Amino acid sequence: MDAQKRIRKLMEERDWTDYRLAKESGLSHSTVTNMFNRNNVLTLPALEVVCKAFGITLTQFFSESNPFTDHLESPITVIRCFFFCIRMVEIACFHKKSKNKEYF
Repeated sequence: MDAQKRIRKLMEERDWTDYRLAKESGLSHSTVTNMFNRNNVLTLPALEVVCKAFGITLTQFFSESNPFTDHLESPITVIRCFFFCIRMVEIACFHKKSKNKEYF
């Protein structure tokens, strides 16, 4: 995950400017602007204060943008996919058993 993109996204959600993030987090304005303009990577303590300013934990910061689940539309989609997979396994087992072959 690109931390800078994630921070930008959180800023956009709150309609925050670089200046507002600096004020809310207690970081200097130059630290915040350098993070974006020079691609400077924030230290862990700096990232912690940014998360605190957003009202989230580091865990939430890193877990909310998960490339494995971002494409899912809703929990219902996950459940449907799960039951579809179970049904496919059942069909495969039935097919194997009908040919008098052991499945496992």
